[in-house]
Parts: sequence; C-alpha cells; structure tokens
Amino acid sequence: MTTTLAPSDRTVRDFYDLLPYNHFDDPATAIARARANPLSAYPDLDATLAEAGPGLSAVEIGCGTGWASNALALHYGARAEGVDFSATALERARRVAEATDSGARFVQSDLFAYRPATPPALTLSIGVLHHTHDCRAAFDHVAGFVPSGGLFFLGLYHAPGRLPFLRHWRGLLEREGEAAALAAFGRAMPQSPDPEHLASVFRDQVLHPQESQHKLQEVWGWMEAAGLRLISTSINRYGPVAEPEELFAEEAAYAALSEERIAEGRYFPGFFTMLMERP
Repeated sequence: MTTTLAPSDRTVRDFYDLLPYNHFDDPATAIARARANPLSAYPDLDATLAEAGPGLSAVEIGCGTGWASNALALHYGARAEGVDFSATALERARRVAEATDSGARFVQSDLFAYRPATPPALTLSIGVLHHTHDCRAAFDHVAGFVPSGGLFFLGLYHAPGRLPFLRHWRGLLEREGEAAALAAFGRAMPQSPDPEHLASVFRDQVLHPQESQHKLQEVWGWMEAAGLRLISTSINRYGPVAEPEELFAEEAAYAALSEERIAEGRYFPGFFTMLMERP
C-alpha cells in the first residue's frame, strides 16, 4: 500500500482501522447480508448488472468491509475486485468472501495510488470519494478507469439533504453527549440489531473526521469534463433523465425533505447516486 497518503486521508484510514463502517460484531451477520444482496437497493445498478450477466469485470473503489464487491460476485457473477486502504475492513471483506465462496478479490491501496490492471466494465464507488482530501480529484482519477462503453456508479453525500442531518445530529451530540446521541440514532435507524454495527454507522455518519457534500449540478460538470454521460440518478428516483435544469430544480427539494424526515425521527443521511457511462 502507498505510504504517501495526505495527512487528512491518513486520519481517515486510522479512523476506519479502529472500526470500519458497516461492521458487524458477528461475522455471520455480515455473511447473511452479503447473501441477501444489498445492491438490490439500487434499482438502476441492479437492472444493469442483471442484463449484463455473469463475467462482468468490476472494480469497487473504497470497498470497506466488502459488502458490495461480494454482492457483485455472489449475485451477478461479476469478476469483482475491491480496493480499500483499511486493513481492518479488508480482513472482514476477505472473511466474507471465503465464507460465501464469492470469488471476489481484495487489494489494499490508497485510491489515488491504485490503477486496475485492465479497464473494468464497471467501476463503482459508494459513499467514499467525499471522505478524501479532494473529492473532485478523486472523481477525476477514478473516472479515468472507465473505458469506452464502460460504466461508473457513484454515490456521494448530497448537500441539500446532508446539511440538515449534520446540524441535527451534531447539535444533539454537543448538547446531550455521545451516549444520548447514539441512543437516539439507534431509534432512528431502520435496522440496527447489532450494537457494533450501530456504532460503526454512527461514527461514520456523525463523528467522521473528514467529509464534503455535493450536488448533482456540481458533479454534472465533473462528469461532462470527464467525457461521461448520465444514465440515471436517485435524485429523480431513477426515472428517465430529464433536462439538467429539471433535475437540478428537483434536487433543491431535498433540503425540505431532510428536515421533514428529521422531524419524523427517521434516518435520512442525505445521499445520492449517479449511474454514468462513457459513450
């Protein structure tokens, strides 16, 4: 693994080495989750993978505990490679791969130092690039992996939906302390039966040492500069891609939706996805 991490990225690596995101105390729970196909939560990606069929080459940047890479291999027959800089996270990823015989392989590397041996048909990065010291630079680097006809699935924090979430949970943390904030967070989480998993999500969502937030309108410019085209996005619930201005107007409504979800005591972290291709 590279030893030239930016200082803030080194802090992030150490943060995840202590307790990776989405880490269950019982490995059997992580194995069961992989077998339940968590990627079905993304209908555009799920449909694309099902249509592609077995043998698709895929690289996941920032794979963490390997939930997506293992699901790619298990449920779609993809030749999946997961990349992460946390040794703790990769230990769990490999353990799940071995238990499920998924065939996914894992590489320890800083994403800025990594390059695939051959261009993958699918590159994906879900909730990772916004934790680097420079999200735009990370996007440009990873987008460079995508060959002609290749796909890029990206998930990032969404500024309109994310900022109310941060104000609420970090405000509660400051007023009432970590134990009270964690307990409230557990009540809002839809599925958190494992205390270690709940703690890992709370740390990632509320206590993270480095994050940035973005808009589709911003990332649209990055996408065009990289020569990519949008296929679908969660902003309009994976519907047909409209004129950019219509999508940008729709994403502004997520600030009010975030406030509404907070008032209802529901978990709404503020996150959006884009499925892109290089024509």
